[in-house]
Amino acid sequence: MVNLDNSKFIHPSNILGLLFLTLMVGCITYCCFRVHSDIGPIWDTYDLLANAAFYAGNDIGYYDPLRPPLMSILGSLYLEKTLITWPIMCIDGLIFVFGSIGLYLLFKLRFDVFSSLLGTLLFVTYPIVLTFATEGLTDIPSVCIAIWGLLFTVLAVKKNTRMFYIAFPLLTLAFFTRYSTALFIFPVSLYILINRDTFKPWKDIFVGVGISIMIPFLIFHLYQVELGNTFISLANFFKTSSISSETASSMILSYNPDILYYFKLMLFATWFEGMALILVIILGLILFLIRGFKLNKQKKSSKQFLKDKWAQSVLTKKKIVFGSVHLNNFWFDL
Repeated sequence: MVNLDNSKFIHPSNILGLLFLTLMVGCITYCCFRVHSDIGPIWDTYDLLANAAFYAGNDIGYYDPLRPPLMSILGSLYLEKTLITWPIMCIDGLIFVFGSIGLYLLFKLRFDVFSSLLGTLLFVTYPIVLTFATEGLTDIPSVCIAIWGLLFTVLAVKKNTRMFYIAFPLLTLAFFTRYSTALFIFPVSLYILINRDTFKPWKDIFVGVGISIMIPFLIFHLYQVELGNTFISLANFFKTSSISSETASSMILSYNPDILYYFKLMLFATWFEGMALILVIILGLILFLIRGFKLNKQKKSSKQFLKDKWAQSVLTKKKIVFGSVHLNNFWFDL
């Protein structure tokens, strides 16, 4: 059950946990930033950087309109005169810390401080997350912004529907950070429909949607002013997605239409780690089945025990009643 008691959020243990988490994630983010700065960003970062320079009016002769615009727009706020990589990497890191705090608060709605802290640190220290954090890409920022959108969605459904005014714009920003975040619309819609009887002012949903629609209008206006085409990014995005698999395979070496590609490659690519992961999953399933069997057996035995106790009590009562009747007859005969 979701716990939305305000006293739980301002409890000293919760505040200490939040401060500890912020300190830990800040240190991890700084280390990732130093490592990625020494190694150097990958091509995608320079692509976003070129777009940021273009939006800032510092055209370098190249831009990629296929890229989602939010990270480039944020990076353009600093790239008015110089073209350097660290601002967009710092923006990635700040959003990463921001998203980690949001994940902790989301966990805190249901779990205690220790469980919420542990779950958030597991997310932060996951290898693939550390690989992309502070890289200046769109992967981690889109997830972190979407986490806050989910948090405010839960708060809107369970506590105050006006939170939809913040939830939907955040999810829209996550979409313009990375287009694949549009898939969040399915779990969010399902969650709202499941809990439709717990809140009344549906008008707040429409107001939240109306506020979120303003964000695309602003971005499309920027496209029209800077690129001369309002829907150039989305149009090219859908065009790229609609080409055949054979054409895409010949154009893009990294494109693979096989949906089982990662499953087939996992053992070959990870070796010991992949085998250990599969063994842990299988062992977990076995333990889950054994535990379920034991619980089912215990339930059956407890039910049988209760039936025996009930039958014994009924039999005892019958004996008492039968004995009292005989006793009354005995006294009556006397």
